[in-house]
Amino acid sequence: MSNGPCRLDTPYPSVSAESVPSLINNLTKALYGTFTKTVVGGAVQWYIPCDPNGTATMHGITRNAGEGLMCYFLRVLGDPAIVGATGPTGATGPQGATGVGTTGATGPSGTAGSPGGATGATGPTGPSGATGPIGPSGATGIIGVSGATGPTGAAGLTGATGITGSTGIGATGATGVGTVGATGLTGATGLTGATGAAPSGGNIVANVNFNGVAATGKSYTRSSSTVTVTYTSHGLSSGMIIEVTSATDSGVNGIGIPITVTGANTFTFTTSGTGANGTLTIRSVIYSQNNVASITSGGSGSYLVTFNSAVASKYYSVSTASVAFNTSNVSSIVQLYPSGSGTYTPLTKTTSAVRVLSGDSSTATVFDSADISVTCVL
Repeated sequence: MSNGPCRLDTPYPSVSAESVPSLINNLTKALYGTFTKTVVGGAVQWYIPCDPNGTATMHGITRNAGEGLMCYFLRVLGDPAIVGATGPTGATGPQGATGVGTTGATGPSGTAGSPGGATGATGPTGPSGATGPIGPSGATGIIGVSGATGPTGAAGLTGATGITGSTGIGATGATGVGTVGATGLTGATGLTGATGAAPSGGNIVANVNFNGVAATGKSYTRSSSTVTVTYTSHGLSSGMIIEVTSATDSGVNGIGIPITVTGANTFTFTTSGTGANGTLTIRSVIYSQNNVASITSGGSGSYLVTFNSAVASKYYSVSTASVAFNTSNVSSIVQLYPSGSGTYTPLTKTTSAVRVLSGDSSTATVFDSADISVTCVL
């Protein structure tokens, strides 16, 4: 029976509410009708309404010995020779009504995912931006004070007026009868008077305005032949002429040195010195000049004015002016430097130079002055 349509019994599900005897009774009654129980020779026998003797067959197929009727039916119906061809598919029945029921509860949320990776390292710094535009130039420095105007020379004599020429002689023509007579001839022009003599004297042959107070301990650096001086708020202008003394490198010292201003606190000049950097003293500064090459200091209050070009004679007049160096020297004057005590001749007054002296006449003392003007007139 293992290869037949019947298989080993599978236990009825234990969850059914119907008992197994009741289930068997209902099933056999539905399949075979009501069973009849008899006792023959002390043995119980069951009979069913259909084919109680087990002799009936279907399609000529007999029952096997001991084969139950149900297993027989299943075997016969499973025979390919008996089962007819599959009939056509029936029409689709109507859709059943949607079952009624509540939606199940939402399931629990899943566990959170793994945290994200660590933040990456910061990238390298980008290149610097382009250099900004150059700022505006600084304001122009203050222009130095102009030197005092020298005195005007005396006016020359006016020449005598020439003699007026005599009036020309000519008779008036006779009154014409009917016509006007011809005009008489014009007299000759008189001789022009001689030109007056040219004025003599009054020419300014040299003049200078300078600062005679020393500026000491100014630092400087040298690069090749160029010296750069640091002098805070110097107030100087390019083209002014200085005298340099007491430099760390004596080759930097000199007179008549023109400067070039490079800033409010610096200026440069050219030197033949080759020594180390250091400090120097600016002994005098020429602000403005005419025919003056240099100022050379000769001690307190003493200044030698050297001309660019020699003048025609040493008998020129010298006029001077100055500003006192301090408030106690209110009577400061500048005069020709005397050749010695008790003498009345100047120490230096030649066609190429003149020496002047700044001091206080009331106390017979000499000192430097901050603003000195010297004018030579011939």
